[in-house]
Amino acid sequence: MKDEDRYKLYFGPYNPPRVRRGWRLFDEIHGTVVTGYFSDGLITWPTVGIRGRRSLVLCGDLVKAVRRESAPAVSHWWGVSISVVSRWRKALGVPRLNEGTRLLLKARWKELAPLRVWEKAIRKASDPVMRTRQARRRRRLGLPARKNVRQWTPQEDALLGTMKDRQLGQKLGCTVAVIARRRLSLGIPPFRKTNFHVGLPTISPAKLWARRKALRLNQATVAKRSGISQYSNLELGIQRHLPPETIERLAIALCCRKEDILLKHAPVQRAVPDDSLLGKMPDGKLAKKWGISIDRVNWHRKRLGIPSFRSQYAKIPDKSLLGTIPDTELAKKWRVPTLRVCRWRARLGIPAFEPYPKVPDDSLLGTQSDWKLAKKWGISVHTVIGRRQRLKILSFKSQRSKIPDESLLGTEMDKVLAKKWGLTWAIVQQRRLKLGIPSYKSSHQPHIPDKLLGTMSDEALAAKLGLASSGSVSWRRKKLGVPSFIDSNRVVISPGKLLACRKHAGLTQKQVATRAGLSLSFYCVMERGRRKMTLKSSAERFARVLHCRVEDFARPLLAGRTKRS
Repeated sequence: MKDEDRYKLYFGPYNPPRVRRGWRLFDEIHGTVVTGYFSDGLITWPTVGIRGRRSLVLCGDLVKAVRRESAPAVSHWWGVSISVVSRWRKALGVPRLNEGTRLLLKARWKELAPLRVWEKAIRKASDPVMRTRQARRRRRLGLPARKNVRQWTPQEDALLGTMKDRQLGQKLGCTVAVIARRRLSLGIPPFRKTNFHVGLPTISPAKLWARRKALRLNQATVAKRSGISQYSNLELGIQRHLPPETIERLAIALCCRKEDILLKHAPVQRAVPDDSLLGKMPDGKLAKKWGISIDRVNWHRKRLGIPSFRSQYAKIPDKSLLGTIPDTELAKKWRVPTLRVCRWRARLGIPAFEPYPKVPDDSLLGTQSDWKLAKKWGISVHTVIGRRQRLKILSFKSQRSKIPDESLLGTEMDKVLAKKWGLTWAIVQQRRLKLGIPSYKSSHQPHIPDKLLGTMSDEALAAKLGLASSGSVSWRRKKLGVPSFIDSNRVVISPGKLLACRKHAGLTQKQVATRAGLSLSFYCVMERGRRKMTLKSSAERFARVLHCRVEDFARPLLAGRTKRS
């Protein structure tokens, strides 16, 4: 099947959306996306502007093509793989056999159907069992036996295809239909005035299919045994010729002779008229010029050891232009694929063209903030950052955050040193903690007598020692596990007894708190037992409201040491 028929677009034309790089489009899979560069397929299409591997934006006419055209056609024209088209079809809910696929299979069947039907008819006609059945049926129906059936000799069979059917019919004394029927039954092509020679052995798809079905094998098993990965192309008739050693492996895999899967008379192929033109033009142009297949030209050229036209004449037109403009524009200018321009540039080690503006002066990078330099030069901040990182230059902030003298860390407070050096307090603190240097406060902490801890409140002890706050006293007492000093004016509330007194009085929590002059949250905490100690004055307020004594729901505490706080 020709490529123009295999990759035909039945419901076109298809045009790409008119967008620019950075615009937004709605993708059927990813939603709203930012467009990037255009693809290099036969139909250029915008890609998703993300890092790494780029994918086409599934929108517009591409959605229409995926829904209606065949998968090989979409893959060929948009420059993507068959698996990507299958993923698109699955996302859009397209059935396996859509309109384009049905038309492609129909065209393929029209090409293969006559050959399969004729091979089936030849197989039945040459089968002696079928001939016997036909003779018995004619006798049973009372029909006369066939008369005047021509008996062909080997010499007459050898003349078939060597001249026109009409000339051979006049020579042998029979009609053109008889000559044509005999020639087609033997698989001999008609005569043409060209130079012919017998090519590689030709596989019969019908015989191959019948032999595999007789052995009850699937295509994967036969392909594995014979070592032919594209075995399905042989049964479909896409590939008809194989080397002799490959045919022998295939016959062993099918447990038969080579003659059982080959045509009796292999069709002849045209010879290459002029070997001097091989390699000087593309194989496709030579095949079209001579009227033969591309495979024939390719096989003959490789057999003679002649390199292809692309490897000989695919030279770089102008190396000085590589990297100065985008590869897509160079490819259009030189009329070559974009991938070839990319390979030429990569082979010479030339970096790709950068559409972004360049940094005017690299010596200023790191001396000021990236934002100020970008505003000064009139370019984006990302361009300045990328250039600075490519040159491995530290940012202005990281250079400013350097500590001038690390030996001073811990000798003074971090805030004092930060103000002295013109840095932030966090930078000085992080550097000191990273080096494991204790703070100035912890290294110059005043001495607190351990004997006095717990004998009085932390505030009173801090005032006695002349400290500004009681934090250091509280931290020292908790570190040594000394319980806090308890005042005799405090009592311990029993939550259960307080609840029973309130229920007996018939009041709610809000009413008790309001009448006592305290907050509702404070009373709820005391009744639930989350806080048990409180002042004696607060307990007396509760007792007046609940019409009971303080001893009914609380017990007094004497001054002294209690459990650890």
